[in-house]
Amino acid sequence: MAHNSEAGFATSSTATFASAAFAPLRVAGRFIQSIIAANRLSKEIENSLHINQGKLNGMGIARDEVVLHVLRTSANFRAL
Repeated sequence: MAHNSEAGFATSSTATFASAAFAPLRVAGRFIQSIIAANRLSKEIENSLHINQGKLNGMGIARDEVVLHVLRTSANFRAL
C-alpha cells in the first residue's frame, strides 16, 4: 500500500490552519464563560450576605467570613 505524503501534509496543514483560525473564538468563549461564572459567584455572595445573623451563627460563620466561606465552597469559584 503506497503512502501519499502530500495528502498527509495537506491534512495536517489544514488542521493547523483550522486550529489557528478558531483560536480567537475559543478565547472569546472562555472569556464569556469566565464572566458568567463571576456573575454567578457575585450573586451567590450577595445572597449569602443577606442571610440573617441567627442562621449564620447556626452555620458557624461570622458575618465577616461570609465571602471567604462562599469562595471556599462555591463551584463557581473553581470554574474561574
